[in-house]
Order: sequence, then C-alpha cells, then structure tokens
Amino acid sequence: MYRFDRTSESGKLAGGGLALYIRDHYDFSLVDNSFICSPDIEMVWIKLSLKSSKPTYICSFYRPPDGSIPNFISHLENCIEEIIDDPLSDILFLGDSNIDHLKCTPNSTKLRMFSTKFNLSQLITQPTRVSNNTSTLIDHIYVNNPELYAHSGQLEPGLSDHVLIFTARKRAKLCKSKTTIIIRDYKHFSQINFLHSIQNEDWTDLFNSTDVNEAVSIFNFIFLKIVNEHMPFRKIRVRERSAPWVTSEFLSILDLKE
Repeated sequence: MYRFDRTSESGKLAGGGLALYIRDHYDFSLVDNSFICSPDIEMVWIKLSLKSSKPTYICSFYRPPDGSIPNFISHLENCIEEIIDDPLSDILFLGDSNIDHLKCTPNSTKLRMFSTKFNLSQLITQPTRVSNNTSTLIDHIYVNNPELYAHSGQLEPGLSDHVLIFTARKRAKLCKSKTTIIIRDYKHFSQINFLHSIQNEDWTDLFNSTDVNEAVSIFNFIFLKIVNEHMPFRKIRVRERSAPWVTSEFLSILDLKE
C-alpha cells in the first residue's frame, strides 16, 4: 500500500488523502513529482509495466466539491502531456471528480471536452452516489484504449454513500511489428449530412450563455459531438518501415537518376 496523506497545501485542516494498493508481483514505479495536493485536486500517478505489453500509466485523483474546474483539468492535462513520454502508452485514471457525468452542465461539458481532446473513454455509466434525493455519477474511470478492458462497473461496499468503481483488463499482447495510430474516418462522410446536422442542432444553450468561456466550451462540445458522429476516430495499424534509409530525399534522387 502507498499512502499519500492530505497536506496543508490543500487548504483543508484534516482528513482525506489518496492510497494505492498494488500486488507485489507487479513491476511498477511511482512517477516522479506526480503527487499533487492543492485546493483543486489531489492526484498521484504510477507507471505499470506489463509483460508483452505497452506500459500503463495509472492515476488516482480526487477533486473537492469547491475545487476549481479549470485548475483541476489543467493539472490532468499537464500530467498527461509531461509525465507520459510514450504517446502510445495506455492511460487509466480514476477517482471522484464531484462532477455529475449524467447531466449536461458547464462543468460536465468541460470534462467531456478534456476527454475528447485526449481521446479518452469514461467507462462508468451508472450512478455512483445515491441518496434519498439525488442520484449522481461523480466517480469516473477514464482510459484511452477501452478495447483492452473486459468489463467495468460498481460494487456496493456498504461502508460509504459512494459505491466502489472497477474495471478489469484483458490479457493482451503487443504486436511489435506494427504501430497503432489514430485517424479520422472519412469513409462514410457526407458534407450535406454534416451541414444538415449542424443546422438542426439545438444551439439554445450557446445563444443564451452570457459568459464567453462557457460559450466556447458549449460550442466546442456540440461541434465536436457532430464531428465525431460524421468523422469518428478509428485506430489503424501501420507497418514499421523495414528500410528506414529509404527516405523521400532518397527516392527523389532515384527519380532523377532514371
């Protein structure tokens, strides 16, 4: 077990913190300088090395209910961009965001925009905190390769008003002879249908917004939703070049010779 107690930097006097439980036989390391404790987020990352597979970066996080959403997302973005040295690495981060994923609000829109930016999928679909008056999905699991996970869900521990969330990973081998890249799929794209979707979309929330930052977030969320419907992401495998010395310059020289 690795325990990270809440520090005075969080602005809170007592309680809280993070803990990670990892089986002894797993090869892992704590990511340097990844533990953050502030009024907006508590977070720590580990790098898990699996046999015959890419490394997996796992993050445990917590956002206080009164924490700044932009600062919370900014910390996550900086960690993904700075900590993860291999863009093809698997990413999994989970925790309590105190943002209801079941509702479309300015806060949930910002979080969805963040997940779209990094091509992340949120695996938990049912409420994770249920009371007599409310039912919210505020505990999330985000991954960039959802096909690697067999199933996800909730467990009722009976010890808290939150349920436990989990995901189970498949055993997968990495094909070293090929590289996976993410592209937009234009196979079935129709400009007419695309423009038709834009014209028929409900833009009321955008036009009613009086805050420019909120308006930008709403526009980006709606527009990217339409883009993803008509030009979805898909992963393709490309073969590694067997002759790296055959560059475009080399081919140009050959053309001149001929």
